[in-house]
Amino acid sequence: PTNLDRDVPLDRLTPPAQSDIMALAVMEGWPSDRFIKELNEYDVRHRSA
Repeated sequence: PTNLDRDVPLDRLTPPAQSDIMALAVMEGWPSDRFIKELNEYDVRHRSA
């Protein structure tokens, strides 16, 4: 589940999942610190208020 007020889907019906973030990181060759930052932000968006 997600809080759609904080995790708004931009170009699709649902917000990106962790697996989408992982795939994007691999395809774009993100450094590990950016990947960890994105996962932490994902976690914050999925917390209840």
